[in-house]
Amino acid sequence: MSQIAAKIKRNLANRKDESIVFYEQQTISARVFLKQINEFERELRSFKNNRCIAINLETSPTALACFIASLSVAKNTAYLDKSWPLTSLNSTIESIGADLSISEKETELVEPYISVHNGQTPSRFGNCSQTDTMFTCFTSGTTGAPKGCVRSEESWIASFEADQDFAKISPESEIVVLGSFSHSLGIYAAVRGLYANAKVRLFRKFDANKIAKQIRAASNAIIFGVPTQFVALARTAPKPNESTWRMLSTGAKLPQSHITTIRQKFPNADIVEFYGTSELSYVSARNVGALEVPTSVGTPLAGIEVVIQHSDKSNEDATAVGLVKVRSPLAFNGYIVDHKFTPAEEWISVGDIGFLGEEGALHLIGRIDRMFQLSGRNIVPEAIEAALLSIAGVTHAAVIGLPDPTRENRIVAIVEADGTLSRKSLVKKLKKDIASYTIPHRFYVCDEWPKTASGKTDFRRLNEKVLSSALDELP
Repeated sequence: MSQIAAKIKRNLANRKDESIVFYEQQTISARVFLKQINEFERELRSFKNNRCIAINLETSPTALACFIASLSVAKNTAYLDKSWPLTSLNSTIESIGADLSISEKETELVEPYISVHNGQTPSRFGNCSQTDTMFTCFTSGTTGAPKGCVRSEESWIASFEADQDFAKISPESEIVVLGSFSHSLGIYAAVRGLYANAKVRLFRKFDANKIAKQIRAASNAIIFGVPTQFVALARTAPKPNESTWRMLSTGAKLPQSHITTIRQKFPNADIVEFYGTSELSYVSARNVGALEVPTSVGTPLAGIEVVIQHSDKSNEDATAVGLVKVRSPLAFNGYIVDHKFTPAEEWISVGDIGFLGEEGALHLIGRIDRMFQLSGRNIVPEAIEAALLSIAGVTHAAVIGLPDPTRENRIVAIVEADGTLSRKSLVKKLKKDIASYTIPHRFYVCDEWPKTASGKTDFRRLNEKVLSSALDELP
């Protein structure tokens, strides 16, 4: 029996006819929502093979009820991404050994449809006990095989306890979920709220204008999201929202320019930045203040160990830049890719590069898979992007390296910005903040910024737009 599902069901039973889930224009009472969970649970238990269940539903109360019911029934519950092509969906269902998959009927989107498969749930799940409930989320799927991250229920409960000092969730709170359930943060936030006996507000998709209006009515709101979503809300809100208590940001670094924009529209909200990933859950956190060290992502949470691995193994200086490695009770158990489960190592790296400050805070400067060489020098795109985002009028920024026969690569910047900026003005402003050799050689404008399911910048699509000459170059 899932501890998480059991506690959520007890909380719902105690709240009875109180409104507990808000979705678009719907308001659902605790009693009705509990009934829905129990009905799904009975139906799932009626199938002989139900150890691994895959859910392929749009974000909704129905999807949330299905997920909680599946936690009660299945050994492993996997949440898929509806944006994947059909071939990726089918291969993932087969890869994880799903016995059942829950999707939407083409003619009636609100009614789930259960498909039966001949799945064989992978027999190895790292350090999980045989009775431990598990959840699998996915980190990709737009190209190649989606990579499944297997998390134990124990790691989720440990994460609930770890974030409470910052989140401060209570039964009086209303958890606002900005993202899709196909991204681990979205389903985590919804379950986290119900587990804490709080109310939950969901949206079918991220629409900044609609959400900005609806959350004005939310009392004691605590919002889970990523930086791009918070900035979009702040830019869309017609006037300051004073009812939001807390904004919990993760998934990417919060640039200082974004913080200023957010504070203007959410003056009473405490802004908390978490550093974490699907594999690691939370690693560090900080309360965002007025004066910030741009690279800091806060102090590692209790019980979490962080070391910096250097290319020069003799270098033991923690303040020197290197690969960030983490050992944590919150971490995942391993990956499922192409029918194979690979247990996680004791010390985990997801490719982030950083250092430990003298005050004990973790500082991130970029990702190893985004770095490239320019005439023998390492270029860190994130540093250039941060400088671009500090310029008034720049909403989004991305930096990529394109092959160059003379210099190894040339630096290309793509921005979403107002019409007042030119290449000359951008270069002039950048010279004040970054080294001259890191100033982009070309600047392109993208009016419709591509994002992944998690709300992050989709660098692959931006790269394709540049290579296909789909973007206008700033003169």
